Amino acid sequence: MRLDLVLLQQVKNLGALGAVCSVRRGYANFLLREKKALRATKENMAYFEQKRSEFEAQNKDRKAQATKQKETYQGKMLHFIKAAGDTGQLYGSIMGRDILQSLTEKGLSHLTTAMILLSKPIKTVGVHPFCVRLHPDVELDMYVVAAKTKDEAVALEDAFRNPKPAPKPAEAAAKPKEAAGDKAPEATAGAVKADVAKEAISSEEVKADVKADKASEKPQES
Repeated sequence: MRLDLVLLQQVKNLGALGAVCSVRRGYANFLLREKKALRATKENMAYFEQKRSEFEAQNKDRKAQATKQKETYQGKMLHFIKAAGDTGQLYGSIMGRDILQSLTEKGLSHLTTAMILLSKPIKTVGVHPFCVRLHPDVELDMYVVAAKTKDEAVALEDAFRNPKPAPKPAEAAAKPKEAAGDKAPEATAGAVKADVAKEAISSEEVKADVKADKASEKPQES
């Protein structure tokens, strides 16, 4: 079953302040309970038009407050110290309600778990992003740092905020290779010279052997 509502403030994926929309009963009850809408009856529509300027001013104030909170908390990290195994698997997940409690302790009031946008429960050590929808037009990006100790949490945050640059190609390592390539012809030439020298030595040895043979062939004098 669906109910027709008039929105008292802008609602994500539904409409702006004053819009009349048809929503499922469960969601309608939530919007009515949070005072974000009224039943779209004739009497309520007349009441809304009478109070429209007040609702618009309230919505403007909520957006301004949300913008201020975003400026204060954007990019902040919440540290959660949890027991974990050697593989980094946490003994117990970090849920939206845990994040809500931490945010409340840090001064972000008037939040609900529905405003904590977490893709899935956090189950591992590390830095995990999440979002807080402070207003339909204002979303706050923050991080959860899950760690086994406070020191580890600080180290994880530092590594995330100050990542080490990727190693550049070692120019110095390339130069020796080039130098070796340059010296290769010289080494080859040296080897050739050595071979020539060996051949010259061998030639001299052959000549000496020939002379010796000729000397032995001469008739001996009596």
